[in-house]
Amino acid sequence: MYFDVMPSVSYNKDYRLERIQCYPNGAFTLELKDKSGKRKLKLFDVFGKEKQGEFEAKKAVLLFNRNYILQEEPAKNNFANNEIVFRGTNPTGTLYAYDGTILAEGFEDFEVTPYWLILTYKENKQLIRIKDNVVVAEKFTKCKTFHNGYALTQDSPLYQTSNWDIFDDRGQYLATIPNIHDFIGDRLFLIHSKTEPNCYTLIDVEQNELATNIVGFKKFNFSLQHFSLTFFSGGTAFYSPEGKRLSTIAGKNVDFLPDGTFIFNDGLHPIMRYSSSGLMIKEDVYRYEQISSYYLLIKGMVSELYNRHGKKIEENCLIADKRGDFVLFQKEYKYHLYNAIEKVFEFDII
Repeated sequence: MYFDVMPSVSYNKDYRLERIQCYPNGAFTLELKDKSGKRKLKLFDVFGKEKQGEFEAKKAVLLFNRNYILQEEPAKNNFANNEIVFRGTNPTGTLYAYDGTILAEGFEDFEVTPYWLILTYKENKQLIRIKDNVVVAEKFTKCKTFHNGYALTQDSPLYQTSNWDIFDDRGQYLATIPNIHDFIGDRLFLIHSKTEPNCYTLIDVEQNELATNIVGFKKFNFSLQHFSLTFFSGGTAFYSPEGKRLSTIAGKNVDFLPDGTFIFNDGLHPIMRYSSSGLMIKEDVYRYEQISSYYLLIKGMVSELYNRHGKKIEENCLIADKRGDFVLFQKEYKYHLYNAIEKVFEFDII
């Protein structure tokens, strides 16, 4: 995921910021060019803390344990007297420890989540537990990760539903769940209803039914993991990551926000916001936008930005762009970059 900075802006006087790489673990990387036109990368973690040093690669990401990945680095010169041999880039990736020690290399691509890393080699995939750099699984077709475990399947990526083997974070097998339509919450699953066409059932890893006759759902970001379900009856409710209902069952034309409040908007009456228990919040809302773990309420001439806890964190800002769990807000002459947790970076608009 990328945010293109157009036109580029000055960064620490010696560089121009041209692009921001964003990753599902909340980390981000700045693509910079120095005065000579040489490309450099600066790596930042999920809290916006910078890793010291500059790196040359096509893309890069910093992990929570300070290890990092560089993909498509310049080819190393192993033949000092022959420039032709080492021109260009090495197309594969390398996983480095925080001190620069190589932990893995030669992979074609990578996927990173808060606690897990998936490396793709030509004929193999590896799932790595980031905290101790242990390979817990290999040779799977698809993988889904959770806060406290993961799921693997050998079914074709073309299948709309698949049979998945579920494991805890230590690699202990827990169950096989057939015909999963989607993953939701923390190790919960939506499967096709056995009795009602076009409906889903929410189950846990023991295959206990937690909710039935589901016709729609909305997932929030990785750090929150809450979700809302819409039922055949027309009602909608807000749930914890474990599948516990946290709100009243609201009627039609409602949209839940990351903090559990919900908006009623039927297109005919003024927009109203309610607490999770159904109590009306007295405010005049003309428009709203929900972005990852944030939402923006437009009240007359004022816009108010709220986080996933329902706390107002900014006023009079606009949404400039969004990518996954990242959003770029504009306020006056600055851009503010937020991941799913907090604001992590800002830069001037020129």
